[in-house]
Amino acid sequence: MTEPRSIDGALLKALPLPEPPDGSKEERGRISIIGGSRHVPGAVLLAGHGALRAGAGKLQIATVESRAGALALSMPEALVIDLPETPAGRLQAGPVVAELARWDRAQALLVGPGMVEEPDSHAILESLVAGTDAPVIVVDAGALPRIRDLQGALRARRGRPSSRPMREKWRTCLKSTRRRWRPIRMGWPVDSQKNSASSWC
Repeated sequence: MTEPRSIDGALLKALPLPEPPDGSKEERGRISIIGGSRHVPGAVLLAGHGALRAGAGKLQIATVESRAGALALSMPEALVIDLPETPAGRLQAGPVVAELARWDRAQALLVGPGMVEEPDSHAILESLVAGTDAPVIVVDAGALPRIRDLQGALRARRGRPSSRPMREKWRTCLKSTRRRWRPIRMGWPVDSQKNSASSWC
């Protein structure tokens, strides 16, 4: 298992963006982003810009229908998918699950930006972990808080899940007030006081 590495300027310079001389957008890879809400629509926009700057060839963003049109105009490079939302303006789990075949074609999935903690958010992540073969799943924001419930499914995946939450998110995930954690060999963060594995790298 690869040991955790710090991401800094030197590492990024050693990993230039892919430039296939005669390749297509598909050869650069497809990224799918699932997230956003009526009140936090910009999170998926920022994530989309980051994906394209990292070299993604194709980008698709699934977000709430009330904000999808504005997002499509702001990011014409992306395929924007409008999905039904709850009365509170958040993604429903059912429509995301119904599109599993679409997410399965991505080389990387990002789920959670702009979402808030609620049962539908966890159900979305659970369905993606269990129902897709995407090599990489990155988890953020509203999809994180109940990630401990999915430890078994995450470890069983062939690909590598990844997350870089802020300190307060880790405290929520670990249900701990500890300020520091240490990584273990499998790449999962550990509460150094209780030694209980939680979500990952």
